[in-house]
Amino acid sequence: MAIAVSTFTPSGGLVGTEVTITGTGFTKETSVWFNETKATDIVSVENTSIVVRVPVGATTGRIGVINGEESAFSTGSFTFIPGAAVTGYIPGSALPGEVVIIAGTDFHEVGAENIKVVFAGDVIAQPTAATATNITVVVPKGAVTGPVSVIFGDMETVVGPSFEVLVPSIKSYTSTMAAVGAELGINVMNFPAVEASDIHVSFAGENETIIPATVKSFATGLITVEVPEGAVTGVITITLDGFEPIVGDELMITPVVTGYSPTSAKVGETIFVQGTNFPISGEVTVLFKAAEGGESETVSSVGTFTAEGLSVEVPSGAVTGVVSLVIGENIVPGKVFTVIESFTYSFLCKDVAENGGDYAISSGVNPCDNAKEDGTGTVIGEWKKGYRGGDASAKGMIVWDTKKDDYIIFEVETLQEGDYKIAFDAKLATAEKDCIVGVAVNADLSKLLDVESENGEVPVVIEKSGLTDVAKSPYNNYETETAFHLSTGKWYVRILYKEDAAGNKSSRVTPLLRKVRIFN
Repeated sequence: MAIAVSTFTPSGGLVGTEVTITGTGFTKETSVWFNETKATDIVSVENTSIVVRVPVGATTGRIGVINGEESAFSTGSFTFIPGAAVTGYIPGSALPGEVVIIAGTDFHEVGAENIKVVFAGDVIAQPTAATATNITVVVPKGAVTGPVSVIFGDMETVVGPSFEVLVPSIKSYTSTMAAVGAELGINVMNFPAVEASDIHVSFAGENETIIPATVKSFATGLITVEVPEGAVTGVITITLDGFEPIVGDELMITPVVTGYSPTSAKVGETIFVQGTNFPISGEVTVLFKAAEGGESETVSSVGTFTAEGLSVEVPSGAVTGVVSLVIGENIVPGKVFTVIESFTYSFLCKDVAENGGDYAISSGVNPCDNAKEDGTGTVIGEWKKGYRGGDASAKGMIVWDTKKDDYIIFEVETLQEGDYKIAFDAKLATAEKDCIVGVAVNADLSKLLDVESENGEVPVVIEKSGLTDVAKSPYNNYETETAFHLSTGKWYVRILYKEDAAGNKSSRVTPLLRKVRIFN
């Protein structure tokens, strides 16, 4: 049977519209043409009908069918309806709640009420106006950046290019560190026009709690809040109705220095600066007050944050004063820290304590006056009460001719609190055993006069020289192994001759002491 086209329906359509063509002689090999464009999507074929979809590139004109060398054409023309297209958006980005115009071509003028706009996130918006080239719509809450689809009733769905839905965000803070109770500015962008009361700001608290803050004001791009009590270093979060929580960068709450451990130290010793709102790790510059006459007002040291606090070494040139932390561009002042200055005092004859009208020295002890304060000069005579008048101008001394329970007590004025040790040079000749002396420190002279009371006595063992010639026996330096913690003020230092190292209390040994001194 010869191929022929009788009718087609519908009489016109868009790309993709199904068209039913009736006639005769149709087979699976039959091709269909819309004007000069071949249909590639054949839905079904029967001898007297064929269903196809309007191809891309179709134009208005007759429909043709070809079967081998046979061909036939419709008597009437198929009206091709150009497809709608979205070409862009005005403006190119917007916040939810703001108006945007979808621009395009060949929009179907079916009325705004018959058009739906679907934003990325599968959020549907109803246009407020529509023409052949513009569709006006309000960006709905919940919309996100992505392609926008326009649905023209049951006629056509058009997918446009990506549209940027602006997301409110935190750009920065007016300060990288803020103290509790201080005002802080939060620089924001892409914020809707809302009242300050519509903005909710929260700070991080201890144990992952949330601390709400009072919003003081909201102007274009700037939210001003008061840092709430209980806030700790952490992120700031802003919540707005209809938006996901807005999380900013970490804000450091100004650390507060509460104290030091130990409360005083020497240069070169390590201390722990203790406080609140300290970072759990990292390094920071620590400023100590510098000694007068230095090149600057402060000297610095690098500290490391640990679980025990900020570990830092007291730098050279540091003196007692306020310690400050340098965090970014901020300087956080702390409390006064006591730097124990290096202190050494050599006792002279004049420093032997007076007990009433007498000196605190046992009758068997014979100090020798030396021409030099360091005790290395020529011995010029024994010094004791009544001899040479107990001359206060006497210089150094050698303590000798001692036996068990002999003692000598010195008086000293400490200028600062700290840990002090007692040291001296000593030699022990003509003895078969080492000798033990006890060193005690007390603010009460009367307690040290009681030789049976140890008063926290620290033993020092003086080693025998093995020589019988005292003159040839060398001096060695000794010091107490443990220190005495002394506050500022007057103290008394007792050196008590006890026994030989074997415990022979009656053994007479003759250690010589010189250059007795106290130091920290």
